[in-house]
Amino acid sequence: MKEDCPINATKRARVRGNRGPRRFQVKCLPEILDVPNDVIEDIRTIGRDFAVDQLGTDEYQVSKYCDLTDTFHRQKETIGKQWPFKGVNDELFDKSMYNYKQVLLQKCDIHDNPLEEVEEANYFNWDIEKPINNVKTWLEDNFTHTYRARIAICPPEHYLHWHIDTDTSAIGRIQICVEHGDAKLEWKTKQGVEQHTMENNKCYFFNTGWPHRVVNGNSQRTVLIAGVYIDEMSDNLKHKILI
Repeated sequence: MKEDCPINATKRARVRGNRGPRRFQVKCLPEILDVPNDVIEDIRTIGRDFAVDQLGTDEYQVSKYCDLTDTFHRQKETIGKQWPFKGVNDELFDKSMYNYKQVLLQKCDIHDNPLEEVEEANYFNWDIEKPINNVKTWLEDNFTHTYRARIAICPPEHYLHWHIDTDTSAIGRIQICVEHGDAKLEWKTKQGVEQHTMENNKCYFFNTGWPHRVVNGNSQRTVLIAGVYIDEMSDNLKHKILI
């Protein structure tokens, strides 16, 4: 990644913030809420019917500055193309590297300032062209605000490399599990490597401050991911996530 990359330029703001506890004060993957079936089905429907992978596209500005090949185990020839990438010669590519996709539910309307394009909190405009009503209502009922909500679909046998996103004091993250299979979620903390799993129809707080990775099993993994500020969460939810 280039030194003048806006992600590098804003790195310090993601290492430590003032919007919540630090990574060592928060559990890696605490379960915080049950999710109703209508929300789960809408997430599943959007992930199925809106097949364009938005990683690396102009609609998903922050991802333009990421090394998608490294972070998401993707090949650049398939980025931003119609999923499952019709016309791509299967003989030329490792299939496990080009089926991972993300579909944005909240977008950023800033297109002329790279430093603001990479800020998660600037992705708050809901994409009303998608059937988001149930998802939006449930998130707004349980969290004051969410940012950069998106659906991530990980194909069988795919994996995401070890990486750190943002310390929990800067911004937190939740994941709604739609289908998980036998995927392994691992964190490297001061105590060593922790391994966790998810249950369908559950919402989890996902600590992205520690190095973490996803190693998928033999079935598709589908989750909704969204940013949240811990200081905006209810006392009940805060109690569930703190060590």
